[in-house]
Amino acid sequence: MDLARSRAPRQIAGRLRLEATDASVETMTKSPDAEGHTVSHEAIYRWIYALTKGELTKSGILLQSKRTKRKSVKPLGEHNGGRIIGMVSIDDRSEEASDRRVPSAWEGDLVVDKIRKSAIATLVERNSRFLIMLGLPEGRKADGLADVLIDRVNDLPVLMRGSLTWDQGTEMARHAQLTLATDLPVYFAHPHSAW
Repeated sequence: MDLARSRAPRQIAGRLRLEATDASVETMTKSPDAEGHTVSHEAIYRWIYALTKGELTKSGILLQSKRTKRKSVKPLGEHNGGRIIGMVSIDDRSEEASDRRVPSAWEGDLVVDKIRKSAIATLVERNSRFLIMLGLPEGRKADGLADVLIDRVNDLPVLMRGSLTWDQGTEMARHAQLTLATDLPVYFAHPHSAW
């Protein structure tokens, strides 16, 4: 079995795909013939983690990382559960901002790449649906986001600085500095209901 020979699931899946698509490629030494069948590395991992505890070791299989369980990854919108100091609820926002009658009410959010290394902030004006996208050189860190937002919001006309609504992600931990530097009040959506 390839796992017992310390081949990673990605290596196994890639080799099977290569053998299935290129007839001139021979099967790997001491590997069973897959007869043209392929499998994804995720399916192999699912099989590994579905085994009962100790079954891998009994079979002589050690994963390269020496783990028997997969680490859980939090969904992108979640944070460590800590509250942001001084949050003002979306319920305290003015009536004009809630029903989109008056321009100047903004909604903000982060878009993060799948490996969580780079991010952009998006600001959408609720009345006109005008979009501003801002690159974040420091990723999703609160300091970097606040600095970028302060620079951009100060470029807006004063009449367009009504309010900003954000979800409760920790990237907005410096909302008070943003409000002080720009006169733009920041409101936070209800937890798990960013829409």
